[in-house]
Amino acid sequence: MDEREIKTVSILELLKPFRQNWVIVVVAWMAVFFTVAFFTLRTAPVYEATATFFMRKSGDMQNQIFDIPSVVMQKYVIKNQVAILKSRNLASDVALRLKSSVYHDSLSLFGNGKPQNSRSGFLAKLSSLVSSRKNLLKPSFTESVDALQNSIEVTYGEDTDIIEMKGRAGSSWEAAVLVNAWVDTYQDIDRTDLHSELAQTDAFLDRKLTDIRQKLRQSEEALGRYQDKNKMVSLTTETETLVEQASTFESLYNQTRIDLEAVNRQLEYLSAQLDESKRTLVEDMTKISSPALQELQRQMADLIMEKAAYEAQIIGAGYDLDNDPKLKQMENRLGGVKEKITEEAQKLLKNNLSGLNPLDRSQQIISELFDLRTQRESLNAKEKSLKGIVDQYNQKLLGLPQKNIELIRLERDVQVNSKIYEMVKEKTEELKIRDLGNQAFIHIVDRASPPTRPILPRTAFNLALGFLFGLFFGLGLAFARGFFEDTIRSPEDLQRLSVDVMAGVPAHSRPRLNWIADKSNWTLFRAKQIFPYLLLQRNGNYEISEVYRTASTKLYLSKKKTGLKSILFTSPNPSEGKSTTVANVAIAMANRGVKTLLVDSDLRGPVLDVLFLGGQRQNGLTHVLGGHIEWSSAVRETSVKGLFIMPAGAMVKNAPEILGSALMRQFHTQARKEFGLVLFDSPPVLPVADAMILASLVDGIVLVVKASKTTRTQVKKSLELLTPLNPHIIGGIINGLHQHDLTEYRAYYRSYFDSVDSRKKPA
Repeated sequence: MDEREIKTVSILELLKPFRQNWVIVVVAWMAVFFTVAFFTLRTAPVYEATATFFMRKSGDMQNQIFDIPSVVMQKYVIKNQVAILKSRNLASDVALRLKSSVYHDSLSLFGNGKPQNSRSGFLAKLSSLVSSRKNLLKPSFTESVDALQNSIEVTYGEDTDIIEMKGRAGSSWEAAVLVNAWVDTYQDIDRTDLHSELAQTDAFLDRKLTDIRQKLRQSEEALGRYQDKNKMVSLTTETETLVEQASTFESLYNQTRIDLEAVNRQLEYLSAQLDESKRTLVEDMTKISSPALQELQRQMADLIMEKAAYEAQIIGAGYDLDNDPKLKQMENRLGGVKEKITEEAQKLLKNNLSGLNPLDRSQQIISELFDLRTQRESLNAKEKSLKGIVDQYNQKLLGLPQKNIELIRLERDVQVNSKIYEMVKEKTEELKIRDLGNQAFIHIVDRASPPTRPILPRTAFNLALGFLFGLFFGLGLAFARGFFEDTIRSPEDLQRLSVDVMAGVPAHSRPRLNWIADKSNWTLFRAKQIFPYLLLQRNGNYEISEVYRTASTKLYLSKKKTGLKSILFTSPNPSEGKSTTVANVAIAMANRGVKTLLVDSDLRGPVLDVLFLGGQRQNGLTHVLGGHIEWSSAVRETSVKGLFIMPAGAMVKNAPEILGSALMRQFHTQARKEFGLVLFDSPPVLPVADAMILASLVDGIVLVVKASKTTRTQVKKSLELLTPLNPHIIGGIINGLHQHDLTEYRAYYRSYFDSVDSRKKPA
């Protein structure tokens, strides 16, 4: 055998499980493919809308404190914002927004409306048929929030600051509505967070501005009434100058108090943004101070008091504060001290916040808190210094004539309230300008628009995947069955058990019989099943004739080579075609001119006499072995020339004993001398011991098996029982082979047939 033949055989061996189990492959493929097709067609279409936006870069306070690269900080901020976008709290806000919108009655999210169907024709009808069901109960708000949260997907690019939000729904317009509502809600929250701190400060200043405006109006009215009543229009120049200076410092003092109150409000607001553990951490850190920080804070307080005292001198002397070089020098010194305090505070933050995540949003709040606490310390020192100056001016005013005291007080109240009003108004305008100058953290690039086609189900992809998976699944099942199956399914299976395959009989359908009538006589019923398949009825069937001619050729060659004359036909189990096989082989051998005796030694279920003689005979093998008649008188001639039959005779209960008797051995010896070939039909090997007794007498054994019924284990067990008694196992015949298992052996069978015919031709 050359390499090409070896390769061909190997490929055939690999394909054998699939060829044998092609029905499993087809059924499995159809089951998987049509299941995928069914669920694909019943799945409602899903549309996906997309919106994109990016995050503006945040401030650099944290970066300076923690030495964090801006790129790293921005990426971490984006990750935080993505987590916020996916949060359930935001989903709840979006659901409330949608519930109060004009789309509420049309959104399937709340159990309203109908999803669109993009399919047409037959697919639309089929999808509507299998997916239509009535929604009896509308989902609760919690269920709607869960569904909304599950329908949104948020992603961001590794190399860009772009965030992409995708939303899925049963219709294209609803998908766009969901995504845009989500983006709008998040943008509103961003605006609220951006303006909340400024808003609370602005609200505080507005309240103060209203109060001061009321006080200014009251003080002006009181001054007017006093002047009208006392006919006093104005004060002296010297007194007016003193009042002007006193009102200036008192307004500065009140301004400082307002600023201090605003800082305290901001501290309270920012502290409320922290959770309890971090709020406690801030309180603990305020008690921690380095000697350097304490010294800097003392220097700052001294400079503020010195600066305030010098301002009082300049104002008292009537000079301008804006152009004084010494005052500018003091301001520069104070600015330097404040910078050093900030640096020392940064060191404290690094050391005490090392156990926390430096990129956390709360750390920025903590940094702002420390900055505000520094401002508060500065304002406290300034308030203390201005309070002393105001007290000095109050003492001076008390030394003026008593008749002018009330007018001075009223004039001072008007001036103080007027200056405070102008200062607060200026701060309010500055705050509004600052608020307008702040940019939103979120910038929308593209809003969501209704998609033109659904993303799910992917019909073509699913069907292709179902086709391939079903095919591989079926092939896998076929391979698994071929690998784990124990039954004999092909001639190769029998050859692997060291049994030479003499022939493979193709499977055939049995004729329909009247089960009620025929089962009353079991022997007659079996005979009617076998009779249509005898070569007597199939002389025109080349395939069946060729099979048994091949088997007879094997026996004929073995007979000539080894001189065997008696052969036992048996099988591992009942109903494996043993009687049909031995009858057809006997006919084929007789047709070859070999004088053949067919012995029905199956004393438990004889059937051969009914097949060949038309009924059961009373005289047979049991009568010979019982010593009642000579064996030659029990032999009957059949309609096949050269074929004789020894019926089984009467039924007995001690079959093993009489088959192992001396008369049986005597009969065997005499029959071998009288006939060219003696064939024994025996019971199966595994259920009873009859075949093993006969095996010790005959020259050779032929094992008959049934494809897809007889197992390898049963064949092995049969060989283990027969081989010690008679090692000459001529071969095996397989009944019920499928056509594809038989095809590759037809050439092999024909080679035997042609070789015999060639020997018959004259040289």
